[in-house]
This record gives sequence, structure tokens and C-alpha cells, in this order.
Amino acid sequence: MSRKALPTRLRKRWDAIIATDGVSLGLSDCKPFLENKLVNDIFYEGLYKGKPCIVKCSSRAPDSIVNEYELARRLYSIDPLHFPETYVCHPGKFAFVAVEKIEGGKSLADVSAEDYADEVLAILDALYKANVVYRDIFPPNFLIAPDGHLKLIDCQFAVDMATKRMDSWMKRHPCYHYGVFAAILDKDMAWWDDAVFASMMLPSCKNRIQPLHGRLRLKIKFTLNERLRLKIYEWDMRFRRLFTSRASRKRRVLDRRLARFENKNKYAMN
Repeated sequence: MSRKALPTRLRKRWDAIIATDGVSLGLSDCKPFLENKLVNDIFYEGLYKGKPCIVKCSSRAPDSIVNEYELARRLYSIDPLHFPETYVCHPGKFAFVAVEKIEGGKSLADVSAEDYADEVLAILDALYKANVVYRDIFPPNFLIAPDGHLKLIDCQFAVDMATKRMDSWMKRHPCYHYGVFAAILDKDMAWWDDAVFASMMLPSCKNRIQPLHGRLRLKIKFTLNERLRLKIYEWDMRFRRLFTSRASRKRRVLDRRLARFENKNKYAMN
């Protein structure tokens, strides 16, 4: 469990939803293991028609749950070797999605990422075929399945390039969207390029990934309101940095995020 639990009333509401609507859709033996994340209320671990699954639940950004279901199913249909199967979705104000549980627990953050370069390239190719920009190419999101292949998880805020529809939660939280969510800031816009971030993750394979740069890119131009809020966010980070120990993790995070605004490192990751 996370350190700060959900409010009791909301926790009971989710337990009841999983015990009723979840069971009717095929879920069983669901037990919570993580709660009160920034965007998602609670996660359960259980079974979907006898198969181990993870259930992600959100009343804060319910549309993003549906987005994950739709795009993850598309990606799985294109490349089931490198994407987990997405089983079922419950839309609405209290939305949840059940996805295949990847056993093992290791990710690219635990190994040498370069050893899996071919796997990452295959995943980028599948994203291109699906016309999806994932936007969160980051080692912990690549899980190593028992068969040795990588599985890219968590399509919650991926974007279908056919519509370029942006989640309403992200629209309401531009400081997170552009300042935290691994965006590349460039004057009056932000952009994400899955191939560029893959190059950062696999520096020894840049030459192999370079031809993909620009093919998996989403650009968003800032509104006037977003520019103002980002400037205030930048000033706030600078102020907090003055009172943060140089050796602390918080200081390192602030430094990386501020680097985006200062153009010292356009490709600084979260």
C-alpha cells in the first residue's frame, strides 16, 4: 500500500464496485496493493476469468482509463509479443481496466537496457504501425516477461495520432503535463518523440534509432494560460530549490525539471 490511504468512503466505494461490476465482468479474488496515486485511485491484483491480472481504477481521470483500454488493445493486436493483453474495461465516472499481469517484476531499470535493443526497436515499430505516440518511454515501463521478451505497459496517456485527443485531466494540469510528464519544451510548445526518448535510454543504439526520429512525435502548442502557469511553476521550483539540500533526491528532481525550462538539457527525463 502507499503511505497515504484513500479516504475511507472512496475506498469502500471501489471495493463495492470491484465486488459487483468487476465480478460481473469476470474479475475474482481482487486484493488492493497500491492506492492514492496522483491520477489513479487504487490498483487491485486478482484474476480475470482465471488469468492473473492488474486492475487500475480512476475517478480522477476516468477517460484516460478508457483510452488505455482502446489503445492497448490495438497495440496488442499488432504485436502480442511486446504488449500485455487488455481484458476488460468498465467506463464511466468510476472507471477501471483489467490488464494481463506480467510475472517476474523486473524492468529495464533493473538490467542493461542495451541488451534489449532489438526488443525496444520492435516496440517502436508497433507504435508506428498503430499510429500511437506513447509519450512515456522510460525504463520502468518496460517489463521483462517470463519468456524473456519486453512488454511495454501503461498506455493511459498515450495519444492516437488520428485524433490527437488529449485527456481532460492533462488539460487541467499543464504543470504536470509539460513539466513532469517527460515532455521536451521548445519555446512556445512541448513535444514528445518516442524514438528520441528511446535514443536517450539506449545511447549505444542511437544510430539504429535515429531514422525513427520524427515518426513518433506529438507536438502541442501552449495556450496563453498554459504559458503563464508554466512560468509560475518554474519560479516556484526555483524558490523551492533555494531551500533544498544539494544531496537530496528532491534537489536532483528539481534540477532535472528546471533544466527543461533553461534549455540546458532539452531531453531531461523525469
